[in-house]
Amino acid sequence: DKNLVVFVADTVDAKDFKKLLEKEPEYEKEFEDFTFYTNTMSAYSYTYWSVPYIIGGQWIESGEKLSDYGKRNVEDSRILNHLEKEDYEIGLYTNSINYSKTDTSRFVNFVEGGVTVWRTAYLESAYRLCWYKYAPYYLKQYSGVKMSMFSNLLVFTGDKENEPFILEPTEFYKSLKEHDIKVSDKKQFKLIHFDGAHPPYNFDENVNYIGEDKGTYELNIKATNTVLKDYLDKLKSSGVYDDTAIVIISDHGFNPEKNQAGKYKTSKRQNPFMLVKGAHEHHDFKYDDRPIEFLDLQEAYKNLLDGKTEEEVFDVPDGVRKRTYYISEGSVFRILETEGHASDSDALEDTGITIRKVE
Repeated sequence: DKNLVVFVADTVDAKDFKKLLEKEPEYEKEFEDFTFYTNTMSAYSYTYWSVPYIIGGQWIESGEKLSDYGKRNVEDSRILNHLEKEDYEIGLYTNSINYSKTDTSRFVNFVEGGVTVWRTAYLESAYRLCWYKYAPYYLKQYSGVKMSMFSNLLVFTGDKENEPFILEPTEFYKSLKEHDIKVSDKKQFKLIHFDGAHPPYNFDENVNYIGEDKGTYELNIKATNTVLKDYLDKLKSSGVYDDTAIVIISDHGFNPEKNQAGKYKTSKRQNPFMLVKGAHEHHDFKYDDRPIEFLDLQEAYKNLLDGKTEEEVFDVPDGVRKRTYYISEGSVFRILETEGHASDSDALEDTGITIRKVE
């Protein structure tokens, strides 16, 4: 029996990950047994549409609400339905889906119960956030404002052993260090999504909070690698690494350029990194430049569960292949196609088709 883990590390671009490997090849040793698919094409330029696609492999329809799109990808996911038939325990650890009430019985990481908030701590966090907003730029680094500041205030009123899942890197890494992997007699599927290299650049390579004035995108990728390595080490120490197929993937790539409003551009995000290891697979770190797209993931998951290794997981030949990508622009997605390398933004061609976006 084989387990399958899909680890979504947000906003890690394939070309930047490759540059880091060339600069510091010791990372190849940390990811031995894995194959790096350098020519992977994402589905969307934004997380809240890309993560559901990773789960279900279905495109959004024009005018479809984001919440309905997420639910549809969970309900009609080929891989989730297959896993349920095969009696897998399924855990979906992501906030990029608006789940339905029936999902609490489908997924093992969902529990019924209420939540409360520490009111005094909430006021403290709210004041800190206001101070951050109005403080001079050079003082913002001293605010200590983090995305987990408010989610950490939630207290579950049911089973005291449960705690909210937090995507923010320092809190995620802290939780990972404090808890061992639980081993079960049942086959396991886990999709785990954390913020990875997503801006702001707040972390050093050991996932310590250092603030934007000292942080860089490269350091955020290094912090991501630290989290991933620790998780892999825990799989090994628990004795389930060999029985586990693993897909490490980003929801989309990254473009450090900003528009006139000071926001990061949605262009040049089409090439996320992806590393794959089959169960009982052992070899040096490998590179594979075949033209992969997120459309291939549903079949790849099944192939990994069937025991196939890196050369067989994706039934994709070398050479030219037309691939599709939805880029977000205002209230629409523009549908682009390419027959070039996933990293080549200039090869993307506008089909002239747009999809109305409803958030």
